[in-house]
Amino acid sequence: MYEGLAKGYATEYVQKKADHSCIQEWIESPQRTQAFNKFVLASQMENEGRVLEQMAPLIHPPFSKPFIPYPWSKNFKSVSAQLVSAAPETDVFEVSDVDFC
Repeated sequence: MYEGLAKGYATEYVQKKADHSCIQEWIESPQRTQAFNKFVLASQMENEGRVLEQMAPLIHPPFSKPFIPYPWSKNFKSVSAQLVSAAPETDVFEVSDVDFC
């Protein structure tokens, strides 16, 4: 693939991602509190699949589907999700293209 074409595709991909502000909106919303409260209740469950079912509606959007990053055990219980966000003015460039001085 041509270098210019690759930069164009990469820029387009990043610009399609959610804006950084979506995380702030979620943090300030009642969904954040509900999600943490739901995790506290769900963490008492033995079945991690049920935990994920209950957490999913509270974190999506803006986050991806929740997942268990480590084995679900009595001593360690954790739920994770991912969010890829970008500023609207994001652009892809090579370091050699930019003059930092």
